[in-house]
Amino acid sequence: MTAYEELVEMSGGDRETARVLLDGLRQIEAGASDPQLRRFASDVLAGRITLREVARSEAYDTVLSQHFRGLTRWRDHLPPDGDG
Repeated sequence: MTAYEELVEMSGGDRETARVLLDGLRQIEAGASDPQLRRFASDVLAGRITLREVARSEAYDTVLSQHFRGLTRWRDHLPPDGDG
């Protein structure tokens, strides 16, 4: 299964969502400042690991948890829907 096919499956068949996620992985692979994060994206795109495996992996947890915390902090500071 390709990374795109996995993303389609994970998004409940939503091909547009899968495409956006795939584009995001490509952007991370091409330009993330964190080399471990770039490697994570590269591994997923190359099919060496699936996103499901990443979610269960302690090795990737160290890499991703700091980025998820930052994303959560950013999201928590967004205005409620309709206010911005």
